Amino acid sequence: MFGISFNAQSEKTEKYTQSAQHIVLPNNASAQINIKIFDFQPPIIDFSRIDKHIFTKVVEDEKILKAVGDREYLKTYREDQDGNIRANRVDFEPIVGRLVDVKSLPLYGKTIIVNAGHGYYKEENGEIAVDTGTKTNGKAPEWIVNYDNSMLLINRLRELGAKVIYIQGAMREQHNTVKIELEEMKEFGKINPDMFISLHINSLSDNTTHHGSEVFTTAISNDSSKTFRENIKSNLQKNGYKVASKSRDLGALNSSIENFDIPSVLFEYDFISSPVGREKVYNPDEREKYADVLTKSILSYFGVEE
Repeated sequence: MFGISFNAQSEKTEKYTQSAQHIVLPNNASAQINIKIFDFQPPIIDFSRIDKHIFTKVVEDEKILKAVGDREYLKTYREDQDGNIRANRVDFEPIVGRLVDVKSLPLYGKTIIVNAGHGYYKEENGEIAVDTGTKTNGKAPEWIVNYDNSMLLINRLRELGAKVIYIQGAMREQHNTVKIELEEMKEFGKINPDMFISLHINSLSDNTTHHGSEVFTTAISNDSSKTFRENIKSNLQKNGYKVASKSRDLGALNSSIENFDIPSVLFEYDFISSPVGREKVYNPDEREKYADVLTKSILSYFGVEE
């Protein structure tokens, strides 16, 4: 809904730049906020919560930058003082117009984590690499699609008064930056989230006809997660979408999301290995509809009627 552009004011560029509540500005740089929706607020930077040990670096790989395009929050990656890649993260405040009392909005007081599946990690040789997700056969890679879908959902939730934490990073067993981020949130008590949702797209290597959305909880999820899962399934079906909901092993996310004891799901938009699914995943109008359905499901879970 808005962009941050960097205008360098110094020829000297420091190797590292510190992050302020995970909304990052390079050293000696000014940020120009371009607000595309009248009277709305950008994320608020709380300098009292600067993580001194985490730094932000600009991506230099031209191939990655070409894929990223104008997606501001993918142009940089985060690295700790020991050289470990951390998940990209931005903490968003609610979007509020001047005449709106934020406390009157239906999701005021809620903090929701939106995880866009897959992202940066570091190879053993020290090179920055990307866990791009499932194969997309020449189409935009999954991690990019997940980013776009997360922003559609995040903007809707902010307009309803929620604080939203965007997280994106590698989700491999040996390079799971998302798991690390979630575990540190819990350990240091910086965030007490009310909900977690991880966004992905699906694919099958041996089936080109199967399609439909899937919404998963972990094998030992709490009842709140199962309720949230069924809310999503119900709202998708009401809007004519084919959907399956079930419990399964979510790999390295299992222990991370269970530690919070909050409603947590992994949502697969559709199968791009199917022509029907591929059309929905890459159709801008369909992606807007998915964002609307997920928003309604979140409202429904918290007891808010349409």
